[in-house]
Amino acid sequence: MFDIIVPVWKMKTKYLSNCLESIRQQSCQDYKCYIVDGSPEDWSEYQDQQKMISEYLEDERFEYHRHPNLKKPFVSEAQNYGLSLGSNPYVQFIGGDDFLY
Repeated sequence: MFDIIVPVWKMKTKYLSNCLESIRQQSCQDYKCYIVDGSPEDWSEYQDQQKMISEYLEDERFEYHRHPNLKKPFVSEAQNYGLSLGSNPYVQFIGGDDFLY
């Protein structure tokens, strides 16, 4: 089992959707995916993104968390926060605009 950390900050919804779908379609299904979001609520795609993310949360392998420091939601801080949430010995970091083959 392993953890997947996906930091998000003002990510285009279509890119994040592609990323999360690529994770869900992996042949190895023994993982936990932590989406760590630092996007401000007034961002233009925020509502659409939240709706899309909520569909993935129906799958118990996906968890959504707001970045604890929204004034400085840097990617490395989001990754470290995601690490603190997980408990598995192996970790995969993937940007919200990337995807897994």
